[in-house]
Amino acid sequence: MMTETVPFTALEEAVFHIERKYSPWNIQVEVTADEIDAERVHDAAVEASNAHPLTRARRKEHRGLDTDLIWEIPEEVETVPVEEETVGDGRELDETRTRFYGGRFDLTEGVQFRLLVVHGPEKDRLLVCMSHIPCDGVGTLRFVRSVSQAYGGEGIETAPVSFEESREVLEDARPSSVTERLRKIGNAASHLGNTVDAADEVQKVGAKNRDGWGFVHRSLDDLTDSIVQNRPDEISVNDVLMTAFHLAIDEWNRERGSAPEKISVMMPVNLRPQDWFYDVVGMYALFESVETRETDRRSVESSLHKVANQTRYIKEKDKAVSFLESLRLIPPETPVELRGQIAEFLRGPGGRLVDAAVLSNLGRVPEPAPSFGDGGGEVYFSPPTLSMIPVGIGVATSGGTIRVVLRHKLSHLGREAGREFAELYVENLEEVVGR
Repeated sequence: MMTETVPFTALEEAVFHIERKYSPWNIQVEVTADEIDAERVHDAAVEASNAHPLTRARRKEHRGLDTDLIWEIPEEVETVPVEEETVGDGRELDETRTRFYGGRFDLTEGVQFRLLVVHGPEKDRLLVCMSHIPCDGVGTLRFVRSVSQAYGGEGIETAPVSFEESREVLEDARPSSVTERLRKIGNAASHLGNTVDAADEVQKVGAKNRDGWGFVHRSLDDLTDSIVQNRPDEISVNDVLMTAFHLAIDEWNRERGSAPEKISVMMPVNLRPQDWFYDVVGMYALFESVETRETDRRSVESSLHKVANQTRYIKEKDKAVSFLESLRLIPPETPVELRGQIAEFLRGPGGRLVDAAVLSNLGRVPEPAPSFGDGGGEVYFSPPTLSMIPVGIGVATSGGTIRVVLRHKLSHLGREAGREFAELYVENLEEVVGR
């Protein structure tokens, strides 16, 4: 069997080093249906993995002085990990999610995803766990859509660009002039100010001495229309979601006697070109921060405009590329292990550079949305969180309904605290859109 080799991109390597020092960075996608056949899922996932090279990539072992991380991509795979489990109630489902999404991937073996078919008392669910190193949230969704197409007996849609072309997009995003590159590096360096002006963290409540995440799913059936329609033209849906998160963190902390001054939430930015914005399985998510101060959060209106001004700047000025440009400052001849010290920096003084939480909005899931039978089609998603960024919200819209997942480190928020925070977030969404 033929094996192709390709080097890691700068983004893949950055996530690899950070994950290796901290908790796993695994992406969650779930789809519901009345009944899901695990054997058909397996066969469909094999077909989908053979259509998307990075899902079956394996990291080549590197030695101390090696200067590159390398993917080895087999021509095809014949089997993939698919589990099957039955749960009796929500509590069992909570524990199943914590176990399933919490395990680290061995990048040197097998594929970079695992699947679990859960049979519940009301509906079945397909749980998809994808490593964030070769793939982002949009890429994971694209893979799930391919599994769905194969499951339904359809042909898997062909990607609009070749694998080789897709690997070049991050280099194409690089500013063409030296002056512009220096400006991008200056944008990245501006985060160093956070070492003396750190963001407030979400206050711990009911923390448990255990690894893993808790997950709280909410379907905003009665709120979606208001979120989409009850906002000024210059305010996006994502701005509404982000503002509600800032206000929820503010209220959560105040109720616990710690009024926050600065709140900073990470916002992944999809770097794919518009003509394949929801296509190609790979890692194209760059990271930017959206901040508010206590004075900004004195009203919903001032909070919304503070958030919108930042997100507009990020999109118009391509500010997120600053992070990518800063990674290129590391000389290419630097050994892999030495480059990995960026994670050690974040563990120590650099810990103050990071955000308190993360919000990732996939937007509208392209039609047809993933489906594994009748009576379902609800799509849920969440990004990974770290001990330094212990709370995250993932958003996906399908079938005309916005659905959110609060994902939280159980070592920071216990399960009941997670449910309370999720309810508080929904309440702040209602306030932001005037419900």
